[in-house]
Amino acid sequence: MTSMKRKEKENLIQWHPGFVGAVHKELKEQGEGLVLEREHNLNVKPLVIDMLIIKKDRETKITNEIGHFFREHNIVEFKSPKAALNIDVVYKVVGYAALYKAYGESVDCIKASDITITVIRWAKPVGLFRYFKNYCIPITEHCPGVYYVEWNGGFPLQVIVTKELDKERHVWLRSLSDELDEEDLSRLFRSVGQTEGKQEREYAEAVMQVGIKANVETIKKMKKEEENMSCQALLELFEPELKQAVEEGEHRGERKERKNGIRVLVETLSELGYSEEDIVNVLMQKYHMEQTSARRYMNGHL
Repeated sequence: MTSMKRKEKENLIQWHPGFVGAVHKELKEQGEGLVLEREHNLNVKPLVIDMLIIKKDRETKITNEIGHFFREHNIVEFKSPKAALNIDVVYKVVGYAALYKAYGESVDCIKASDITITVIRWAKPVGLFRYFKNYCIPITEHCPGVYYVEWNGGFPLQVIVTKELDKERHVWLRSLSDELDEEDLSRLFRSVGQTEGKQEREYAEAVMQVGIKANVETIKKMKKEEENMSCQALLELFEPELKQAVEEGEHRGERKERKNGIRVLVETLSELGYSEEDIVNVLMQKYHMEQTSARRYMNGHL
């Protein structure tokens, strides 16, 4: 794939919804103890933090390795796999943190000592780490993929390298990559299938959508290696998620849920190169549609 095509592909993938879903899934064990705000606006102008995580209670203990570092107010910056993560990006986030403190409801109501910065990226930012080394700034690996930077940059800083995270414990953040192998994708699909609850499934779906769109060639390879991996066989990978969407829509009479399930299925199978006839047949079988209705869904007339 040429660099131009890779850049075009990168621009088409909506990484941020997947990132939001992944963080919610990573920290779900804390339940109501955290407030996660996506794209927190710093003021009326378009200065936006990727994610703000606030502890409701100072004493809240976070079991997830990524959250061990957190204090009361936590600024999180996510960079997609091909996006740069260098010292200027770090200082941009430091600026966000400083503005966040400055825009508190009253003078010094948000203490600088209560703010942390986390930057997240798939691959290790070699240039950034070299910068820290050149300036004798120690980096401590707290656990695989989680690095604490011992610097005087105004706020505590950790760098998360998702490629190095434990594969089982951090399925969600690790899935925000365009370098997933068959084992990674199978693990993601299993995790989606085991997710319960409407909101949790929506977060899981957001991650899966990114994983699929960013790794189409790998999924095509999986399909090719399975001799009889028909449309119906691939459908079984997504069955738990799609089944829930359909059942909720039919049980509660909410067509929106049903349409969403169909949309996910059609987009996924189309992306993987299945023919219109194959997709129409699956819609007819799974949703008990007439052929005319299936073709209308296939062509986007929902």
